[in-house]
Amino acid sequence: MWTQADPNQLESAILNLALNAKDAMPAGGKLTIETANAFLDDAYAAAHTEVAPGQYVMIAVSDSGTGMQKDIAARAFEPFFTTKDEGQGTGLGLSQVYGFIKQSRGHVKLYSEPGEGTTVKIYLPRLDTSRLADAAVEVKPRSTKQAKETILLVEDDEDVRTFIADSLQELGYQVFAAGDGHSALQCWKSNGTSICCSPMSACRTA
Repeated sequence: MWTQADPNQLESAILNLALNAKDAMPAGGKLTIETANAFLDDAYAAAHTEVAPGQYVMIAVSDSGTGMQKDIAARAFEPFFTTKDEGQGTGLGLSQVYGFIKQSRGHVKLYSEPGEGTTVKIYLPRLDTSRLADAAVEVKPRSTKQAKETILLVEDDEDVRTFIADSLQELGYQVFAAGDGHSALQCWKSNGTSICCSPMSACRTA
């Protein structure tokens, strides 16, 4: 399943929903996050005027908490609306989630029952992966012999650093890698116009 959305905003949306779920379970409970492909048909779209029928990626965040009355659930995505005590919430979390979903041409649905918990389902338009496959066929890695650009890679996770460096090298770049900012600056300063004075392995730090 593929969708196209801002990863930072998506992460923030899921985090907001998870935090709300935590607050709804003061004595503990169960938090569930699940994903699935979904199809919203013409009948569903007719009942929700902002929804375009079609294929979506669904992300659901559910809790076994206190739940909400119907009138409160209907206002959950309104800016500055909150059921939390003063000083414990701004009322902006769910409204930001709503804004992100609309910006991404998606749909959000909230289900809640008092004493039964709450589920928030995010629907983001599903990406046509056949186009990605076609694009992948057209992209040809450049030979390292033709590389003119040099990249200084800074990443503290060794596995991630190695993976990215190898991927960039396959694309034809000369890569120098450092494990932290100090090491990167040393690489930068070591040899004048060169980014690093020695091969990538010598710049890498644990």
